[in-house]
Amino acid sequence: MKADPISLIISENINTDLIFYFITGNEITLIEKIKEKIVQEFSKKYSIKINNVKDLKNTDDNMGLFSDKTINIVNSLNLIEDSLLTKVSLTGNNFIFLIENSPKSKKIKNIFINRNDSFVIECYELSKNDKVKLLNNWAKLNKLKLDETLFWFLVDKLSNKYIFFERDLEKIQELKEKELNVNNVNLIINQKKTGISKIFFEILNNNSELIKSYNNKIEDTNDVSEFYYTIKQFCVLIINSKNKEEFTRKIPLYLFREKGVFVNIFSKFNEDKKRGLINLLYKTEIRMRKSGNFSYLIGLRFLLSLRKLTIS
Repeated sequence: MKADPISLIISENINTDLIFYFITGNEITLIEKIKEKIVQEFSKKYSIKINNVKDLKNTDDNMGLFSDKTINIVNSLNLIEDSLLTKVSLTGNNFIFLIENSPKSKKIKNIFINRNDSFVIECYELSKNDKVKLLNNWAKLNKLKLDETLFWFLVDKLSNKYIFFERDLEKIQELKEKELNVNNVNLIINQKKTGISKIFFEILNNNSELIKSYNNKIEDTNDVSEFYYTIKQFCVLIINSKNKEEFTRKIPLYLFREKGVFVNIFSKFNEDKKRGLINLLYKTEIRMRKSGNFSYLIGLRFLLSLRKLTIS
């Protein structure tokens, strides 16, 4: 059966009586948020063990020695069929699948939709309605009264990417209630980042200069996460553009100062290197999921690998 991701985020309780949680879509930051929410819900009720596995064949059939529940995090569609799901459901363990959209995933998704022991949670960029629900919940939790003008300003201006939507709200929350107005909030939303995204435009520098820039700008795992998801948006723009003219038209206006460098970076990617870029993004996200978050070293490894691919 299907479950709405926004309702799960807002809800105080998530059903932990199910066996399978199939999280899919193309908004990886929302996928990760839902995974965290489910794991947190289980940890409220049980002592849990997290087991990152490649596919169902490699799942842990035994209960943890010091835990009540084993949650298997599965990143592959391999071997998924109804009969095997029924078999592993008898182990008493739980399974969270983290699967980005693909033609194969759409077919597999229907298997879970038709099972009574499963949730299918589809994660895409936040809609206007999603942001209204999240914003109302945020104001309620923080006992804030937002006037109508500010409320709809936030709905319009906050990012459609969950991680950036949430981070901007965290910054806004630091304002005193009497300071909550469009002008002050606009300054927060539009303020320059700490230069994190600018690292991408230094990608043609040598390794030592790039590492120095990374060290100066990245202080914690939140910075690494912001760095990766921002750079991923730039990479997707490169991957989805067929030629220089199309790419140039798609460059966001706020990057007008970096436009020349960005076009130069794009010109270095042929179709083979674009496929390599897709593979690099995929492998980086698999490493992140296995470690539980974006560590400093995962971010640095991604950056240096991206540079190597770009200049090759």
